[in-house]
Amino acid sequence: MPWNNLQEESVSLGKGIMMDFVLIPSGSFVMGSPIDETGRFDDETQCIVTISKPFYLGRYLVTQEQWEVVMGGNPSLSKGKKNPVENVSWQESKSFLKGLSKLTSKTGYRLPTEAEWEYACRAGTSTPYNCGNVLTSNDANFDERIGKTSKVGQYSPNAFGLYDMHGNVSEWCADLYGEYPLGSVADPSGPRRGKFRVLRGGSFCNHLSVLRSACRNIVGPPYKNAGTGFRVVRSCKPRSAGVNNHSDLYGQPLDFVSGVQLPYREAAGEKFGKCKKVENCYLERQPQADQSRVKDSSELVVRIEPGVTMHFLVIPAGTFWMGSPANEIGRYEDELLHKVTLSKPYYMSKFPVTQAQWLAVMGTNPSYSKGKQKPAENITWEDCQRFILRLRAKTGMQGVRLPTEAEWEYACRAGTMDAYYFGPALRTDDANFLATGIGTTTSVGKYPPNRFGLYDMHGNVWEWCADWFGNYPEGPVTDPTGPRRGKFHLTRGGSFLNRASVVRAADRNVIGPPFRNGATGFRLACDYFPIGIGN
Repeated sequence: MPWNNLQEESVSLGKGIMMDFVLIPSGSFVMGSPIDETGRFDDETQCIVTISKPFYLGRYLVTQEQWEVVMGGNPSLSKGKKNPVENVSWQESKSFLKGLSKLTSKTGYRLPTEAEWEYACRAGTSTPYNCGNVLTSNDANFDERIGKTSKVGQYSPNAFGLYDMHGNVSEWCADLYGEYPLGSVADPSGPRRGKFRVLRGGSFCNHLSVLRSACRNIVGPPYKNAGTGFRVVRSCKPRSAGVNNHSDLYGQPLDFVSGVQLPYREAAGEKFGKCKKVENCYLERQPQADQSRVKDSSELVVRIEPGVTMHFLVIPAGTFWMGSPANEIGRYEDELLHKVTLSKPYYMSKFPVTQAQWLAVMGTNPSYSKGKQKPAENITWEDCQRFILRLRAKTGMQGVRLPTEAEWEYACRAGTMDAYYFGPALRTDDANFLATGIGTTTSVGKYPPNRFGLYDMHGNVWEWCADWFGNYPEGPVTDPTGPRRGKFHLTRGGSFLNRASVVRAADRNVIGPPFRNGATGFRLACDYFPIGIGN
């Protein structure tokens, strides 16, 4: 139930546009998630957190009309005055706060800390969502059911009177990303140094498990897309000397942890991002892929221009189990385990498409982290199609294309059945992912290849697939290509920004074709033609 007599404040931005705040009382709560919470990541270790001072928090996400009156433009991809502003980076949200202070002649505007955000989101609850154990389409905008943002305030508020704490857009927090402390802590604000920031609450395009109160989405500050926005904190000031910040408004601080005993921190001695060992529970063991066909075939080498080539390897036909077993750590519901047969061999590029290759074909380089042998990134699904058309025209290779999801996962697994082609766990020596701490892309081929000779199938950059997103079939299937129509495509393999569980062979990242960021690239497949040695 909502607290009685919630204190509110409205700030005028001019032109009839207001920004509404709710005063969040001080108090203590259990931050993080219990080890049996569905969808839990291993960086959500529970700790007792005290928020020692009340603070004002935006009742709604920052809207596009609010952004426009402060900043004079609108970066959002899905337009609507009352829709949340999106496609906003962490730095851009900070610029808005400076502009807001100047416009209103008020100080104290900032982003919430992670602890403040989760405390405000939970509003006294300890369930995965502030509405209970289950989230439905009546509770929030998520899972691409609408396919874009919705007007703020369309769904029911939490007990503090805050709207859209789950879904619509992910919300920037002030902190640098770091592991939670053991035991109890007051007013945590994250580590003093780091490379990554945190988004909270999930967005319209995220699976419901990402919308959980405890879920932490770790990204670089330049990151932005149609699902990233924010809400504003305004710090309280004493009413007069000797009086605590509005402490009288709520009486005693709220206590949501009385009698709570935290579970033993099972990962206390581990570095984050490591996966626990799980037993193989596939329905049946698949035969190892026939490696001799790969070893006996030469690479197909495609010359794009002098000094710039693209290498393809033959991937043999075969049958494998696509998806993940029910107890694989980090598994999502859309990874239903099913048998897939690929009836024909095909070529797969040995590396993700590099910036040198992209530049040779397209004449420009959209990538954020420059380097000729680094993967091309900041690329949409449509950009991939343009590249393919020009590559066909330039080289005469008419069969070149994006791989299907099935082709991608089969090529990634290379006859293995664990979460990663290295085994059940991923080490920092295996791939460029979050735990390495590198914080940017690396040159392709830096890490060991899989059994098919393919590099960077885990991490570095996400890789676009050809298919529209759809649910997997329950029975066996041959040469699947996804549904004929849809709104969303997929990227596979994870990136340098992602935890180990997101870099799994079975993980499916469902996003719209216009999506682009500095962690999204691609590799190519090609229809097989038995020519022996390529040109």
